[in-house]
Amino acid sequence: MRLRAVLIGLVAAAALVGCTSSGETPPATTAAPTTAPIAQDTTSAAPTTFPTATTTVTAAPDAVAFFKAQEPACRAEAERVGNPVVDPARFAGAKLVQQNTDGTALIEDGAGTQLIVDVSGEKILPASGNAEDLMPDPYGFGCPPEIFVGTVA
Repeated sequence: MRLRAVLIGLVAAAALVGCTSSGETPPATTAAPTTAPIAQDTTSAAPTTFPTATTTVTAAPDAVAFFKAQEPACRAEAERVGNPVVDPARFAGAKLVQQNTDGTALIEDGAGTQLIVDVSGEKILPASGNAEDLMPDPYGFGCPPEIFVGTVA
């Protein structure tokens, strides 16, 4: 019996909370908009299609673009040391041969010479990928050795 009286009192108090001394109910206030996700009903049947999340994926820098971007550095290096400038067609005609699992790429220049491009390491290696191997001509003599890494015969 006491519990019933308490419940009735709580219901009456809740009803009176919105009243003013004049007996009028104040206008309802709207809640601020929220950006929180709305909870999904997990009790219903599973949907037949699922929404996909949109994510931004930053692509790895392009190995061919990195190679082509070295043309001015090669020109400057060749002119600085007095060697012939690498033919610009070698850079312009470059193409991707293979993307390697280690993040490097095998490319072929416009004259058919293959090289390994390591964009993250900012270097170009002989086709073997080994810096101790011979850097093919004309890159061994006409490009900066800190970018075109390989031995010179």
